[in-house]
Amino acid sequence: MSSGCQMQYKNHCSQPVLSECQFPAHWAGNWFQKGVQDSIRIINSNISEKGICRHSNGEKFLIENRYEKCVRCLVINERHHNLLQYKETFNCHPISERFSLESVCSEINGDAPLYSLFRLDTRSVQCPFHGPFTFSYSRGAGECKEPISQIDSCTDDKHLLFRFKACADVQGSESRVEELECFADWKEGSYRYLVGKLHHDSAKTDEDRFRCFVFDKIKDAPEGYEIAQSGDATCDGLLSPKDGSRTMKIYKTIGVIPRCQFPKWLTVRRHWKSLDGSHMYDFTRQNNSFTVYNVTNGGDVVRLGLCIHEENHTTSVSNDAFDFSQYVVHFTSGCKSGFMCLRIYKRSNQIIELQYGSSAKQPFDACSQHFKPFHAKYATLTTTSSETSDCPFEGIYAVNVPDGGLYSGLNDRQPNPSNEKSLLICSEHSSLNSRCNSNDHIQLQSKCTFNDNIRNFRCKGGWKENGTTYLIASSNEDDIRQYCLAYDQTESGLQMTISSDTCLRKGTNSMSSPWQRESHLALSLVNKGVCNQMRSTALTLHINSFIINCAFNGLSVRADLMDSLMSSLIETIGSNRLDIISDVMATNG
Repeated sequence: MSSGCQMQYKNHCSQPVLSECQFPAHWAGNWFQKGVQDSIRIINSNISEKGICRHSNGEKFLIENRYEKCVRCLVINERHHNLLQYKETFNCHPISERFSLESVCSEINGDAPLYSLFRLDTRSVQCPFHGPFTFSYSRGAGECKEPISQIDSCTDDKHLLFRFKACADVQGSESRVEELECFADWKEGSYRYLVGKLHHDSAKTDEDRFRCFVFDKIKDAPEGYEIAQSGDATCDGLLSPKDGSRTMKIYKTIGVIPRCQFPKWLTVRRHWKSLDGSHMYDFTRQNNSFTVYNVTNGGDVVRLGLCIHEENHTTSVSNDAFDFSQYVVHFTSGCKSGFMCLRIYKRSNQIIELQYGSSAKQPFDACSQHFKPFHAKYATLTTTSSETSDCPFEGIYAVNVPDGGLYSGLNDRQPNPSNEKSLLICSEHSSLNSRCNSNDHIQLQSKCTFNDNIRNFRCKGGWKENGTTYLIASSNEDDIRQYCLAYDQTESGLQMTISSDTCLRKGTNSMSSPWQRESHLALSLVNKGVCNQMRSTALTLHINSFIINCAFNGLSVRADLMDSLMSSLIETIGSNRLDIISDVMATNG
């Protein structure tokens, strides 16, 4: 026997040898096959339920079943990254027999069953057509045309929502909603094929969900398609778009049309982001629609909004009132859609707040029965600009935490002292100063036993509402999140709540109950003086210490030196440089 026979099955080999071949690396993973209880796993040279690859040539694979000690031929076609189809020989040849790859594979005839493997744990793909559509359908007992059924688009192009309507005169028709998630499409012959999952109430397993479709364009309808659907989780028997377990004719239709525009003060800055940085709102240049992206999840679209009707517009007439506009919008979130009331508040040129109502089926109900402003949550958004503004309060404050404990929050759902982005607050060891370094700067410092934590904030802007001041600030230590500092004046200082997701309101958001929310923190701030007074006191003590030290050493302090010290004191108070006085004393000493 030649050395080549020792390595693999060859046409001229007269006895079996134990060599191995590899399946394509990108086939590795878990696959679903109808009728097989466990998922089929392909990795290296192994395919579970079948055996080990011993020899291959193109799409042909000779597979050894170790338990039966025999070999079969599998002809595997890759239709799509997420779909493999194969046929196999009925007989399994004993290893002791003489055979070749070609001779074994030649036993597969055209009538052999076609098996489909659907990849599991994979991302869905773009569907080959995009809604909205109207459609009729048939299960073999007549075509259901009236009332008309509909296909709606979803927020992404990987899903479609089928709304089937029941026809009184068609047996087997029923009202139901099915969501199609697309996983593979390919062209074979003159038709195109699609594999997807149909999600609906009666689909409990992958065997219920996976379906195959064959479709083709309708000649006299440029954006119409004929579609046939398989009756089970296979593609076997789908020969044309006219024959299937369920057939459909779908026709493109006009979707919801925007009929109003959002205010220019909103759309002049197209991009707005949520406080925690997780979502981005993008308003179109036409001012009539917006898209919400989940930034933390790869930029997936989570909501689409179209301006349908402007309800009212209010312009501020006092310091405690704000521009707001109220609209009926058509929204799509996932595959759910409807009408919703949207109120938009202008807090400053860089800050807006949104309030949403609940979903309504009809536009005229959105801002009446489905919107309660007092109970609706606020979404606080800011521009993507790095512009800052003056902080609205000044001074140095001692910070007290409820119950005198340690709180680590705002960034972490659980206290985590080792996380550099956690905001650590220790009672009796924390302080806050505002406008001491610069007018747009706040510093929160906490000296904990196990860790010192300093958080520097830059004020972005704010407003006053119902006696409470709201301040939006960014953190130098966290370039993603921003914070809302809501505070009220007290006799001793400030009562403040810091939140990383929204600006909390009294009553509706329980500002006084910090332990009910992991995303916010309540603090009691006791005023210890303004920044200049603190610096003046420190410098005065420093000068007095200097004079006493001179007297102790038998030295007098010249009048011109005292004048120099006082000038330095005034300069230092203005410039916040405590080290200047030391330099002056060293120079004149």
